[in-house]
Amino acid sequence: MNSIFFSFFFFVIHVPVAALVEHQMAQPRKKLEWKKEVPFGLTASQFGMALGLSGHIVHFVDYVRNIVGTELEFTGNAITDHGINTEPKSRALYELLTATAVSDGGFYLLEGRLLGCSPDGRVFEDAPPVSSQLMSPSRKGNETKLMGVKNGKHQENPISIRIPFRSKSVRDDSLATTPSPDSPTASTSKRLARLLEIKSPYYALYDSTKRLCHPFGIPQQYLCQMQGQMAIADVDVCDFFVYLDKPVCQVVAWRVYRSDEFWRWAHPKLLQVVEWIRDGPPKSLTKDFKFGEFDYSRINVEPLIFPYDISNSKPICDNRRFPFFAKFVNPYMDPRRSREQEEILRMLSSPVTRFLFDNNHGLIKSEGVEYGEEEMMWCCATADSAGSISRCRNSLASRWCGGAPNGAAAGGGEVLVLLKPVDFSDYRVTCRVYTPGEPACCDSSQGCGICLRRLRFCERKLFSRLNPLASPPDIRQLTTPLCSQPEGAVLSVSQSDPIESDNDPIIVVEDGGTSSCSSVEVIS
Repeated sequence: MNSIFFSFFFFVIHVPVAALVEHQMAQPRKKLEWKKEVPFGLTASQFGMALGLSGHIVHFVDYVRNIVGTELEFTGNAITDHGINTEPKSRALYELLTATAVSDGGFYLLEGRLLGCSPDGRVFEDAPPVSSQLMSPSRKGNETKLMGVKNGKHQENPISIRIPFRSKSVRDDSLATTPSPDSPTASTSKRLARLLEIKSPYYALYDSTKRLCHPFGIPQQYLCQMQGQMAIADVDVCDFFVYLDKPVCQVVAWRVYRSDEFWRWAHPKLLQVVEWIRDGPPKSLTKDFKFGEFDYSRINVEPLIFPYDISNSKPICDNRRFPFFAKFVNPYMDPRRSREQEEILRMLSSPVTRFLFDNNHGLIKSEGVEYGEEEMMWCCATADSAGSISRCRNSLASRWCGGAPNGAAAGGGEVLVLLKPVDFSDYRVTCRVYTPGEPACCDSSQGCGICLRRLRFCERKLFSRLNPLASPPDIRQLTTPLCSQPEGAVLSVSQSDPIESDNDPIIVVEDGGTSSCSSVEVIS
């Protein structure tokens, strides 16, 4: 019994809590059923521990055999809570920066049902991709990897079984289980292009000054996790996205490619650990036992998003912390950056991104409103050939924004107010436009009531059109010309049934007063 307690305390002290987070998560039913049927099976998040990257292998085996499932099992703390709660927000930021729609991760089992994985997200081939020329000429020859092809041939891999499930974060069932026909999760026939692994560290970004983060700045246990996920799910690319939301808002991301060499090294060792967990460790498995080391520099990894400080709107240029990125031309400093790099930088430096994702961003507070309605940003959406955000003809708003009031950019567009989402788990924001619209939008003969446009964060082009206003405009200047308001009237709204457009959902909300006006705001 003393050895069990020793294994427990040694293991918990030496294993990063992020590696244990899955024990606290609301796990999918299929995964729980599998763990009940195969309690000695390993998931990808445990691969690094099983290979000895987080303490002694014998202590990991003892922990899984004797601690898991008892009152001594680690069930989480403030750091793991933070990682779970921040995951939806991290994924939303990834979608915004890369203009990529992300689907739930699914649950995969390798043939034999001994090894499984549950990625944080999946990107299908018809989702808007990050440019294939994102960083450097070294990408040449890697483009076909996104499609599961190397050197013109599809790679062989042990059979994987995919078990769809809801995301690790608890979401609305109507969104998670009944996707619309246009949603990226609506069809299981879409080809999987790459996986997404998200981390939200508690104190600082991962970098090469930290233990076991060489040679890329990625903790080696997460390299093991991603390589295992790619092997089990039979996909060749995984994006590793790291979002720090406090004490400052910072991001960094890598693109990791599948390494058959790593899996040939790791696979038999993982099966050996499974056998030890199932049957008990041999006497030869002592604290001195170690597997032979793998050269992680042989894995193909490339920069996806260079380190950036969103709070202070500036690149993080620290070659001591991020020597891997120093090997590449920093697109933030290079005027010859590609169009995709330009769009990523535009969103990284956007006040809208800072408002939505930086917890330290200043608030505009109003009395008598609940949390979530306190944080707002007035914006002008510049005109675009693709049409207005509200899908209404807002000539009055065009005159307002065209005149560039309160520091807004000229060029025409719509006036909006953004309300920071309290919950990012549905990966959408809703825009309400404070401008008159056409009668065709709703039943009002005076024009649109209050039209709401639901946007996914991956609609980067629309977000990039938003320019903050220096001060809130007078709403009546926007609405009075088409529908007069009594003196001192307070605009209020009540939800009505949503009205869908041909392409994107538009929710129509009618004003509670005697006259109808349209308005724009982003709400969760």
